[in-house]
Amino acid sequence: MKDVAGLYLGRYAEPEARSAAFATRTYRHVISIPAFDEPHDFLQRVLHHGVSDVLVIVVANVPDHVSRDDAAFARTRRLLELEGPFDRARNVDVVVVDRVNAPVPRRQGVGLARKIGADIALRLIVEREIETPVIFVTDADAALPPGYFEAAGGEAAGWVYPFVHTSADGDLSRRALMYELSLRYYVNRLEYAGSPYAFHTVGSCLAVDSTSYAMVRGFPRRNAAEDFYLLNKLAKVGRIRRLSTPVIEVEARASTRVPFGTGPALARIPGDPTAVPGYAPETFEALRAFHASVAAGTTPGQPVPELLDAIGYQPGRDPRATHTWFDAFRTLKFVHAARNAFPDVPLLKTLKTLYPGSRNPADLNASLRADEARLTDPKGLG
Repeated sequence: MKDVAGLYLGRYAEPEARSAAFATRTYRHVISIPAFDEPHDFLQRVLHHGVSDVLVIVVANVPDHVSRDDAAFARTRRLLELEGPFDRARNVDVVVVDRVNAPVPRRQGVGLARKIGADIALRLIVEREIETPVIFVTDADAALPPGYFEAAGGEAAGWVYPFVHTSADGDLSRRALMYELSLRYYVNRLEYAGSPYAFHTVGSCLAVDSTSYAMVRGFPRRNAAEDFYLLNKLAKVGRIRRLSTPVIEVEARASTRVPFGTGPALARIPGDPTAVPGYAPETFEALRAFHASVAAGTTPGQPVPELLDAIGYQPGRDPRATHTWFDAFRTLKFVHAARNAFPDVPLLKTLKTLYPGSRNPADLNASLRADEARLTDPKGLG
């Protein structure tokens, strides 16, 4: 591990990880949290279930297009005050990385913030300041449940936690439920189609093996989908474990701070649940036919070849090589290309066909969550 991690830290890690000294004692776990325009007391929510023996790395960051006169800048700068002990009795300390006075490039945003925190965590693991060789990653809108750190066990490149969105606002709660249904439907259908990339990619619900993190050169510096692309890389060097417990509660918040993801989706999702679109079922039948043909070494029928041509398909010499190329990103491109043949349909209509006993969106979500809890076999190619 040390050779791989040492090479990464020497060549690819962010300057903050190579130069600064952070840990003052040893800890069992380390967790990284990017924070922009968050309330000063957000850690009370994140760590409220009695977390102990952990070093929390908060990367307080402001995009470089935000004016210093902006209230968001002032709120983020106040997060620098979190540095120091959080709970001495439980051995929980906080270190804060200042990317407020040195703002992050707008296009690199949360991806760079995550990479800075995870790179520092990797260094501390290598230097044996952290006992568990796992980099835990979450967000300021998450509440970590009991057993969170202990759940990331067994050999894996990464662990994906189950989640649920919560809100005291009725309208936002309904929008969050529909957004959650769209996420679960997509992963459910990837599983049905036989994709090795059938797992959620929610940045607040992720843990990464430190060696695997170094092997794939860490988080990409992107202002959105950095979690998606990291897991896409991890799935090629190891297995992704889909945990059935514990469930992370994610606060539903509409936002435009990133170009796409949970916040923007909640801001634009239709208020009428019946108007929320979803991918057509035929799309995943085509994807299933493709994966079956790869396994059997045969040629699938139309429209699969036409859809593959649309994404520049490059067949591999064997199934593993094929799935390395036809990864999570190209799977999504395939699904989007299929819209030309199979336009989107109302999401609720499709889900009620899959779960005819479910009467409303909450029932459908419960059915999808129950199916997810049963799918604990690892995914990926490693």
